[in-house]
Parts: sequence; C-alpha cells; structure tokens
Amino acid sequence: MIAEYIEYFFKPFLQSQITFELNNKSIKQGKLILFDVKDFHIFFNIETEQNRTKQFIIPLPYELAVIDDNTIVLDYTIEKLSGGNRDLFFKLKTTSRKKQTRFFDTKVYCKK
Repeated sequence: MIAEYIEYFFKPFLQSQITFELNNKSIKQGKLILFDVKDFHIFFNIETEQNRTKQFIIPLPYELAVIDDNTIVLDYTIEKLSGGNRDLFFKLKTTSRKKQTRFFDTKVYCKK
C-alpha cells in the first residue's frame, strides 16, 4: 500500500532533473532514474552531472503532499507523527535523542 502511494507521487518525476532540498539547501540533485520502497526507506537512483549513478536513501515520511506539478513535500515533522495528539507531541518534542538525524522535525522538498 505504501509503495503504491509513493509510486503515485514520484512516477511523474521519473527521467526528470530533480533536486531534494532541506532547510532551503540542496542535499541531492540529478536525473531521477529509478526509485523503490524497501522496509522503511525510499531508495532513489539518481544520475549526477558526471553521468554517475548514485543511490540516495531517505526514511519513509509521515506524510506526502503535492504543492504543484513540480514539487512534492516529504513531511517528517513531529506534528504529523503525533497526529494531533498533544500529549504525544510534547513527549516527542522533549525526548532526548542519542543519535542526530537531519530529517528530524523537518520537511524535504523534491522539485523538478
């Protein structure tokens, strides 16, 4: 079910030049060759400007949304994870983290 949902959003982006942006910074860019969902991650095969294929792996987002035909938002915010439950939201916000991840409580934008 999740794989089909992600396929619905990313299929129009195949063979297009894309950029993944996090906090208004480009973290990966190139031509989207292939994508796949395995376990709890999305695997993107991207062809770089040097004609090399690189694999970009990101965790499954809590929510996907389309802003327009050229932009997909992968939402990793705690607000979406908590689903409106205020107690859970505050517990997640105040929990100490041993391992830092750049996707914690952020949104990633995939743009054509």
